[in-house]
Amino acid sequence: VLQKGLPMVVKVAAYPTEEFVGAIVRVGEQVERRETGAVVRAEGVIDNRADMLRSHMTGYAEITSEPQPIGSLLLRRLIRFVRVRFLI
Repeated sequence: VLQKGLPMVVKVAAYPTEEFVGAIVRVGEQVERRETGAVVRAEGVIDNRADMLRSHMTGYAEITSEPQPIGSLLLRRLIRFVRVRFLI
């Protein structure tokens, strides 16, 4: 589950071998449906002590969530399946 405070590692195209560590500070409320899956926008704070990052740099972030029990994950998928099937 995406939530405030989760750690993230950011990589930018300008420095492909560098990793910048940060944390999520805000999670968007809307989910965008795309062909590749669902997208939720999140904002994070990144450590830029070396002053390497600049505005408009492109890259991606990997966000690590807390481990979930397998039963919880399966139950959530089942509930989502049932909700989608009966609401359409």
